[in-house]
Parts: sequence; C-alpha cells; structure tokens
Amino acid sequence: MTCTYMETPELPPYTPSSAAPLYHAEPSPDERVLDYAARTHRRPSPDGTYIKSISGISILLTEQEPDVCTPTYPRHGTVKGNVLLEGDQIHSVSVKLTGRQFLSADIGSSSRLLFNQNTIVWSKADHATRVACPSVLPFQVQFPNVYKDGKETHPLPPSFTIDSARLPGISIRCEYALTVTVTKSRFGGLKQQKELIIPVNYHPRSRPYLPIELEPFLSTVKCAPGDWCQITSTMKTRKDATVGQIDAHLFIPSVKIYAIADTIPFHLQLQGSSASLNSFLFSPDRSRDLRRAKTSSASYTIGHSSLSSFPASLPFITRASSNPLLPEPPPCPLKPDPSLPWYADMSRGKPVVRVYILRQILVKVDGRKSWRNIVLGEGKLYPVRAQYYACPRAEITSEEQVLDWEGELRCNGDVTIGGFSSGSLVVKDFIMMELKPASPEKSPLLEHQHPYPIRLVTDTYSES
Repeated sequence: MTCTYMETPELPPYTPSSAAPLYHAEPSPDERVLDYAARTHRRPSPDGTYIKSISGISILLTEQEPDVCTPTYPRHGTVKGNVLLEGDQIHSVSVKLTGRQFLSADIGSSSRLLFNQNTIVWSKADHATRVACPSVLPFQVQFPNVYKDGKETHPLPPSFTIDSARLPGISIRCEYALTVTVTKSRFGGLKQQKELIIPVNYHPRSRPYLPIELEPFLSTVKCAPGDWCQITSTMKTRKDATVGQIDAHLFIPSVKIYAIADTIPFHLQLQGSSASLNSFLFSPDRSRDLRRAKTSSASYTIGHSSLSSFPASLPFITRASSNPLLPEPPPCPLKPDPSLPWYADMSRGKPVVRVYILRQILVKVDGRKSWRNIVLGEGKLYPVRAQYYACPRAEITSEEQVLDWEGELRCNGDVTIGGFSSGSLVVKDFIMMELKPASPEKSPLLEHQHPYPIRLVTDTYSES
C-alpha cells in the first residue's frame, strides 16, 4: 500500500485549566439538580494489589486489577501504595514517577523526559537523631495532565510502543516508571543506595457520547437519517475512457467516535451507468463478451449481464431510486446474506472492494515529519439482495444503476490504544474505502482510495 499522509489542521495550543472544584454525589441544601444522566454500567474501581520486592525493599500498589502484570492508571491517576522496608540505618526514602518518550524514524531520532515527579517519603534530616525509619511508609504521587516542550504544553501521551519489526522505518516508545530509592548510612559517613523500578502503564480512558445503531442501513435510513453519516467520493476514469465515473457513497454511524471493541456497521453503495459498473465488475474482454451475449425474453439480466453469468459472490445491480443516495428499502427489514461474503481476489480477475480501519502514525523530529500507515481491522462486506429488475434483451446504457453492500468493521484484538495527539507524536485513525476494478491495468476506471477521519476510544458507550 502506498503511504499517503492525510493532512489535518493543526490543533490550537492547549492551555491547562484550573483544578476542578470538589464534587459530591448529592446536592447541598442550597443546590438543586438541573439534569441527570444515569449510567447503565459503572466501571467499578479495582480493589486488587500489586507487589514487587528486591533486596529488603518491597512496594505495594493499591487499586489495581487482580493478577495484573503491569500497574495501570487512568487520566488524572494517582499512584498509591506503601513502601515496605527491612533493616535499619535508613537515611532517606524517595518515590519518583517519570515519563519518557523515544522517537526514531528515517528523518532522525529524539529522546525526551516528559516529566519527573519526585517525592521524599521519609528523611532522617526531618526527624530527631534517634528516630528510626518506620517499616511501612505510605505514599502517593499523581500523573500530570500535560508536559512541557519548550514554551509549548501538550497532553500526556498514553503508554504506547511501536517497533520497526511491526512497522518498518519507525520506532516509538512512550514509557512510564515508578522508582523507589532507599538510601542507607554506612560507617565513615558513606551512603548506599538501592533502587526498585516498576514500569507502569498510563491509560487514559474515553467513550463515545452516543451509541451505535446496529439496525441495517436500508431499514433505518428513511426513518432515522440522522443516525448515519454519508461519505461521498468518485472513482475516476482514464482520459480516453468511454464510460463514466462511478460515485461511491459510504454510510457510517453518525457519531464518528467508536470504541476499540465496537462493531461498526456500514453501508456501501456504488452508483453509475450500467456500462461503468460492468467495467468495474469485469475485465474489458469479459465486458465485450457480455455485450455480445444474446438473451431470451425470459432471461433476467443485470445491465446486459445475465444473472447466471455472475459469480456467486458478486453483488446484484439494481436500478437507482428517485433519490439514489437513499434507496427505497425492501418490504421487509434487509439482512446481509452471510453465505455470500465479498472476496477481493485479484488473482482471478475480480474487482476489489475494501473498507477497513487505517491508523496513521506521525512523528516529528527537528521540524521534519515522517509517517507510517497500519491496518487495524478489515471490514466484512455482504452483497445486498434488494429489489431486482428483469431487463429482457437489455443493452448497456447510461441509465443509473447501483451496487449495494452491507458490512461491519471491528479493530483487531491487539489494538488497545485509541487515537491521540501529543506534540511530536500524533496517532490518527480513518475508515478507508478502497476500490479496484477487475484487471486494473486494462480497465477504463482508475483505482480509488478515500479516507475519512474517525476517532477511536478505549470504552464503549455506557450512558442512557
């Protein structure tokens, strides 16, 4: 796939807001409720613990998922726990939370300390000479909301790793760690330090503001058109082509913000003359054979192509309705036919129809940009068996016809992070539509790709 950079407007500078006031679940006597949205599902606070030990130093972190391998914290998260100590002659104990970012691409590399939150948990200098250090020291340290890059302020990126083995030419690491340092006094005034380092995940969560409607497009578009977003693009032709262009209409849920685990329904419609659609579906030689074919008055045809001549996996062509972008639904709710998946097999001279989720990762080093694209999930397409028209002895004409597919998209199971923008690292997500005609090197139609920006988030919609 050709890597193409999809330029989007630069976001305005981020200005940190003041700290939010304290809130309570119930209003005070002089307050009243103006609006209320009840959650159908509340994510319970984890009540597990994480423990790690080394050489007489142990750290216990609270509010973790049971059996967690790496402690994880949300946006505004606070790292809470206890330092457990063995032995005496302890001079000081400190806890440090740090964030680092490493970027490497063909344009260069950079390394940056995002923040360094250091807290002295206990120090002998703050106590009387004979006071020993307690064996249990509670502590807490909070993740900052932003980090500074010179005069600019950017949101803190989530824990994120991409290596060159998965995405050639680029390597990214956004890492966070908690370090406990214990300093002990030795004879002669010498000091001995021991460190315990624990990698932690920073995983800010977000969710869509509306749910995804899962009803089929053709059964809902008339009664609830606002539930769908229409994306229009054009499949162009060669300069010497004798057929017209094909208009592509992709419909996706209008919220345009989807959870990583969501199944995203979509509807794809290609609209053009019967000659253009035949040029898309068949190689030029095959199209000429179809135009020469003679059919009886009892034969049902598509354009001039007999139904019996279509591969089983091809969609059926229907005449365009008076409103071609909102075709008339069939009498009963339309369901995709799971026995007829769309197979994009260029080796057999078939056209390619793809709808997939594309992630673009952009890094900036010394004022220069480099980006790579990676596919997060392939869409499943099913031809729509809608209303078919009999066209005895029909000729290929310029009359508008349509091809329709129902489909669904879902991210692969290894996707855990949504899109974000954080200074020199930007992760953007798109729904990409790709069309290739049969025998593209001979076809009068040109290959077509059209991206549409979406936002992927961590959690699915959970409020009513």
